[in-house]
Amino acid sequence: PIDAEALAAMNGMGAPKAMELFKELEEKAGTVRNPSGWLKSAAAREGFAPPGGFAPPAGGQAKGAAKGAAKGTAKGGGKGAGKIQRKADWLNKNIFIETPIDGEATSAMEALDAPSAMELLKDLEGKAGEIKNPSGYLRAPPP
Repeated sequence: PIDAEALAAMNGMGAPKAMELFKELEEKAGTVRNPSGWLKSAAAREGFAPPGGFAPPAGGQAKGAAKGAAKGTAKGGGKGAGKIQRKADWLNKNIFIETPIDGEATSAMEALDAPSAMELLKDLEGKAGEIKNPSGYLRAPPP
């Protein structure tokens, strides 16, 4: 199965590019042993890796784009993930009541290191009056 970090990376780059990479992966299915790792490497090549890189695979050494992932930072499911979820819940309850942040956008934030994710959520809060789709804002690739 494809892990949450790989899905978040695909989600962050937008549907057309993600579909192109999924199609390429499908064509290489017989030779790719780690589809999540392949997708994360492809995302990093396209400039869509989190600032500190991706977390190393569970129980293994970091490979490809995951090499040198930020040390001591929360990656999907880490202790920073709870803080990110609480902030997203607070924004949904207090600011984006009509158009709440969806689970995919929250997962994308949890795939980042906690300080970067919290900074994005803080920016989102500051621009609340201008942003109609908070989930789209959080999933959009950086300029």
